[in-house]
Amino acid sequence: MPDTAANPEAVKAFFDRPEHFERAAYRSAVRGAIVRELLVPLQHAKILDLGCGDGRVSVPLLGTSNAVTLVDFAPRILALAAQRVPDHARDRVEIVLSPVDDFRPSALYDVVLCLGVLAHVPSIEAAVAKIGECLPAGGRAIVELTPNPLGWKESVFAYRTISKAVQPTRGYRLNQINPDHLVALAASNGLAQRRVVRHYVPLPGMSLWPDSWQSWYAFLSWRESWLSRFGVEYIYEFTKGDPRITPACDRAATFP
Repeated sequence: MPDTAANPEAVKAFFDRPEHFERAAYRSAVRGAIVRELLVPLQHAKILDLGCGDGRVSVPLLGTSNAVTLVDFAPRILALAAQRVPDHARDRVEIVLSPVDDFRPSALYDVVLCLGVLAHVPSIEAAVAKIGECLPAGGRAIVELTPNPLGWKESVFAYRTISKAVQPTRGYRLNQINPDHLVALAASNGLAQRRVVRHYVPLPGMSLWPDSWQSWYAFLSWRESWLSRFGVEYIYEFTKGDPRITPACDRAATFP
């Protein structure tokens, strides 16, 4: 079973810092590109981003017709996400300061995003249940998982020792769950797997590389199939109900 031990206050203290997101901008860029590829075409859709961070992934999905609800419990970072919203789209954006587990949807969404979140929530089970709760039949969820422990990363290049030396102290223990557990947990909440994309093959000392190198390598680890098979970031597309159902956000829709 998943090991859920993340302390909410420690998580908030760690993530409510703009420099954290600036330092990992290249990872947000590749996540965003993968999400856009999975969701194309996407029009007249209601999108929920649970644990939106600074909005780098979900705000660009607004386009000309989509609506986005941004949910996060870190106030400074949620304010940064709000600043990313272009003026012409503000009437299609809802901003909610809330932990993922406590969010209460007023309506169902065509798409739910939950990226880089499961390792840090008080309960993985509750977070996945919340994703299922927010979707109608045919709705889609895009969920990212970094398996922890990571198998080969534990031994290759003494990765754990090196990463601890160069990464900031979190002050809490990451939740542990593997891909099979996530897929089974999703299924128990009515979410069927459609696709999975893997990316990000970490190397010792990567955090010391120039941003341009890190960005190039992040995209390479996704686009090159021989490299992506070793990726430690899994981005799943799930469908609520039968995966053969045409996703709700691919159907014609209009806002009131």
